[in-house]
Amino acid sequence: MHFWATWCPYCKRLQPGLDRLAELYADKGLQVIAVSLSEKNGAMPQSVLIERGLKLKTLIDGDDLGLHKFSISGTPTTVFVSPDGKILGATMQSDPEDPQWNTVAEYLTNLPR
Repeated sequence: MHFWATWCPYCKRLQPGLDRLAELYADKGLQVIAVSLSEKNGAMPQSVLIERGLKLKTLIDGDDLGLHKFSISGTPTTVFVSPDGKILGATMQSDPEDPQWNTVAEYLTNLPR
């Protein structure tokens, strides 16, 4: 789960890499779900992603989920969830070229379903 905001420059930097990972590992079951939070009234998160040429789907108005259930303190925050729903970790890393993204994707897609 990728917690983000339309106004966040680090999110904008990271999202193309997450979009590539989602596409690369889709056939192995990886899902990347964007969760928009801390938006101003009238923000159109899914439209922003489309304008950026991204295929990520986003949950809008994710403040309750992100801020209250996951205690997200800033954007971008990416939370890694196993197929059985366990939270395995989180990062605020915003470098889409960091090879650890592929390592985590490989790990997640090889977990038992």
